Amino acid sequence: MNYFKIAWRNIWRNKKRTLITAGSVFFALLMSIIMVGFQKGVFNNLVKISVEDFYGYVQIHKKGYTEDKSLLNTFEYSNDLEEYLLSNENVKDLHPRVETFSLSAFGEKTKGIPIMAVIPEQEFAKEGIKKRLIAGEFPTSESGGLVVT
Repeated sequence: MNYFKIAWRNIWRNKKRTLITAGSVFFALLMSIIMVGFQKGVFNNLVKISVEDFYGYVQIHKKGYTEDKSLLNTFEYSNDLEEYLLSNENVKDLHPRVETFSLSAFGEKTKGIPIMAVIPEQEFAKEGIKKRLIAGEFPTSESGGLVVT
């Protein structure tokens, strides 16, 4: 008698145990598949939010900025540069920014905070950012102001 036939008969000798084990394995596999799908969906959404609402797919920096992220390593944004970049068919939009960090203190607490200088009409026109505003309104170039997150 071959081993497969012996194993098959042994499995079904106790049907209740076999069904409980098979059901447990099926349920665990089903939950694992659901969780992996959920995880991938959440990660894809995080990437989409980060890319579309904040940093974009490409950033342009002055040479040396990556090693020394100082405001001294910024470059002047000009209309010629904008026209050159927008002439590329793969470029949809540009959002010039200056980013830096500072210290903020209140009472006994001090924390590092990011500071971003942007063109408000471009930056706050995005739907994802508009949804995040809890109170007040976004500043404009004329009104000035800042957004605290």
